[in-house]
Amino acid sequence: MRQPRQTEPPSTDGITEARDTSNEQFGEERLAHALSTLGQKHSAQDVVDTLTRAVRTFTSGITIDDDQAVLVLTAAPAASATSPL
Repeated sequence: MRQPRQTEPPSTDGITEARDTSNEQFGEERLAHALSTLGQKHSAQDVVDTLTRAVRTFTSGITIDDDQAVLVLTAAPAASATSPL
């Protein structure tokens, strides 16, 4: 179960399979590292910007032929019993 403000961004393989000038893939570890640089409070746009920047830096501007999509899901704090929906 996700905790409030915990972000879990499913992404397409265009991110993890992006390659650098040595033909090395960005991979899951770099993805996890990029996400770990985010602070406790961040927006969905912060997640997208961080991943975009990390992949662009890694690939050194090489043209990427695959799609790159990220869906950012953030759990909201549980509503109290007296709060209206």
